[in-house]
Amino acid sequence: KADRIRDVVELRTMWIEMIEDIYSRMPDGMWLSSFSPVVQSVAGSNLVTHIEIIGSGFADRLVDKPEKSAIEEFRDNLRNSPYFTAKTEIKRIPVGETYLKQFEIWVALKRPLSAR
Repeated sequence: KADRIRDVVELRTMWIEMIEDIYSRMPDGMWLSSFSPVVQSVAGSNLVTHIEIIGSGFADRLVDKPEKSAIEEFRDNLRNSPYFTAKTEIKRIPVGETYLKQFEIWVALKRPLSAR
């Protein structure tokens, strides 16, 4: 029973640490509107393998560089996290000129978590 309690506490702590890490890597002027675990079957077990994040930012606050957009830079920052892998990918990015840039990124976990 003690092992089960330890596992639950560890899982809860891991989620908090990952959320804090994501927020620490966000550029100014960006916010997240959705944060959802993506559950996939791996070797017969249901595991959280990715986190789907949906966010936005005002175009005048998210400064793009010549070599990459602010959203691409955020993705690259996530890839450098101790929690996430290089398989972290942008699934949706804004097209055209608009005052608001909305995006979707699937963040790949280095260590998939139990979906219990």
